Amino acid sequence: ASYIGDFDAAGRRCRVFGYPLPADDAPAAARGQWFTRAQIDELAAQGRLPGGYETAALDRWLDPAFLRGIGQSKQQALRDSAAR
Repeated sequence: ASYIGDFDAAGRRCRVFGYPLPADDAPAAARGQWFTRAQIDELAAQGRLPGGYETAALDRWLDPAFLRGIGQSKQQALRDSAAR
C-alpha cells in the first residue's frame, strides 16, 4: 500500500492509503461497493461522500507524478523515482 495523505474530516484526521489492482480484479474479501471516477464525482456533487476529502485523495492517487512506495522515507522515494 502507498500512503496518499492525511485529510481532515469532521474534526478528525483520516489517513488514506492506496493499492493498485489489476483492471476488473476486486479482491474477493473486499466489503462494500467499487465506484468509477465518474460515480465518485457524482456522489461528491450530491454531497454524499462521508468525509469530503475523497476526491482530493483520488486526484492525488491518479496523478502520475505522485510518489508511491512501501515503507520508504520521502528522500528514498525521491531517489528511487529519479533512478527509474
